[in-house]
Amino acid sequence: MPFHSLEFQTYVRRHIFFLALSYLCLFFRFKKRYSVAQYLVYLFIPSIVATNAVLIFNPEIKFYRGLSALDWALYGILMVQLFYRKHWVWKTGAVFMFILFIIKIIYQIKLKHSLFVPDLGTGIVNMPNAHIAGAISGIACAWIHRLIIDQKQPTFDAD
Repeated sequence: MPFHSLEFQTYVRRHIFFLALSYLCLFFRFKKRYSVAQYLVYLFIPSIVATNAVLIFNPEIKFYRGLSALDWALYGILMVQLFYRKHWVWKTGAVFMFILFIIKIIYQIKLKHSLFVPDLGTGIVNMPNAHIAGAISGIACAWIHRLIIDQKQPTFDAD
């Protein structure tokens, strides 16, 4: 599927729409705990980590957007937030999200096929290592935030 084709442009618009919707929903979830500056930093750090992971582990890749890696970074932050809530339902939800992430990554690595997008088209390859790098960097950002910043502020479990 050439980059200028209508099919490719439709795929890109739909993909970006759902990623933007996800970022917006996660932003409103995070705005209770993080400032806008912290949210942007937590998007910037995983973008650097994921891009470098792609360049290191897939040197044949010449172009990488990285939006889904940022998505998984935000999900990683959300997993940590849920895991440290007091009620067991939230902890179970975080563990369930993590298990689903592992299953998705195993599926993508074993079958070399994207789980949510059936045909990526020619020239577009599946990048599970970018998703892994995004999730790990998001989890690391959330843990660092919890260890450094949350220790200085009172915590509220009602958010």
